[in-house]
Amino acid sequence: MSAFAHKLPAEWHSRAVHVNVAGCGGNGCHVLMGLAQLQKALRGLGHPGLEVTAFDPDTVSEANLGRQLFTEEDVGQNKALTLIHRLNIAFGLDWCAIPLEYRPYQRTPDLLISCVDSKQARAGIYDRIRAGKADYWMDLGNGADYGQVVLGQVGPAKKRLPNVAELYPEMLRGYENDAPSCSLAEALTHQELFVNRALTAFALHLVWTMFRRGKIRVAGCFLNLQEMTTVPIPLKGAIRSASPERRRAA
Repeated sequence: MSAFAHKLPAEWHSRAVHVNVAGCGGNGCHVLMGLAQLQKALRGLGHPGLEVTAFDPDTVSEANLGRQLFTEEDVGQNKALTLIHRLNIAFGLDWCAIPLEYRPYQRTPDLLISCVDSKQARAGIYDRIRAGKADYWMDLGNGADYGQVVLGQVGPAKKRLPNVAELYPEMLRGYENDAPSCSLAEALTHQELFVNRALTAFALHLVWTMFRRGKIRVAGCFLNLQEMTTVPIPLKGAIRSASPERRRAA
């Protein structure tokens, strides 16, 4: 663990924190469920809680069932609208869903959590927020049995946490085929069943630590399910060449 610590803005402890979630599929659906649990915990501790807006243009397909938090009745429905409606009813929330690709909407979020499934989608998000249209940016991405969580900041300030685009630019370069699978069986040939749930557990714990402790000592982690290992990303001295593929081989 890093000897350094990054302190979160003091106002996060006294006001509602605005969170955007970009992508409601494999990682995003578990992130949203975890944020609803976090909301309940924060309210129990006397915190105003979270204001969440979810974005996703995609609809639920048969291939999403089993791996993602959808049922047969959801097939054909928009992912963001479906999940937010369900969470609002179950937890008594008033969160918002926008069935479109991510765009900074109405106000700059305190925290953007991106859960997209290709390098080009991640690059597109960075292009939209690099002028400072987010305070903190947490990016999640994964392959078949590995993935990463990277927390950083955006904007012109010099003293800030570097974001995923600055630490690992290879994660935004090139083309990845993000065409949907036709069936659950086909989808499971591309990704392990619980890789999303395992990865989002680390991401959500980091968010919880931001609120509970008011500071963090790591900027995320690399996860390797095949080896059952995680490697923390230090706040300083992050290795630029540590792509998920290289971490998987380590």
